[in-house]
Amino acid sequence: MRISDTGIGISDEVKDHIFEPFFTTKEMGKGTGMGLAMVYGVITNHNGSVTVDSAVGKGTTFTVSFPAVMLENTASERPSAAVVHGKGTILVVDDEEYIREILKNMLGKLGYKTLLAANGKEAVGTYAREMDHIDLVILDLIMPVMSGQEAYERLIRLNSKVKVLIASGHTTVDQSPFLAMQHGHDFIQKPFTLQEIAAKIQSVLSARSSLSG
Repeated sequence: MRISDTGIGISDEVKDHIFEPFFTTKEMGKGTGMGLAMVYGVITNHNGSVTVDSAVGKGTTFTVSFPAVMLENTASERPSAAVVHGKGTILVVDDEEYIREILKNMLGKLGYKTLLAANGKEAVGTYAREMDHIDLVILDLIMPVMSGQEAYERLIRLNSKVKVLIASGHTTVDQSPFLAMQHGHDFIQKPFTLQEIAAKIQSVLSARSSLSG
């Protein structure tokens, strides 16, 4: 799949960095983005690739490639995966408002109540006040004000038994502090389905119950 424009083009210097998290050509304080970094993460997570061809003054073309596969027409014959419902309160931490709202709706369908936080600092404050009522924290990795990793470490200091599910759409981030699974925590790759997030939540909650029991 190719997407092209006839705009001003991209310089070689900028092309070398466009897939990096928070890289921007905007002025300081005018905002940063995760757009192309997210695109790169999603595509490579599906065994694909994305390249850019551009020249200043001549426009830009992005080429997205995915491996070809042959699938039997058995989708209608396969039973749909069961969605695991539950109960409790989950703190959703993500700097993107639309992602927070999507998760709120998904978790509501699964039977959970939600609290929302827009960054790590806000999440730590909310958890400090409401920890007795929060059963799980779904935590984004890359956020302004306070990163997911720093928030994670502060949550552990507040409560060594805190239950955390790390959610990220960027595969190049160093995830080792989270994937170590200390305290029975887990990781889910964005984007995910309702079935996938439901199963992950139950896995984390069950693992922590077993450890504490």
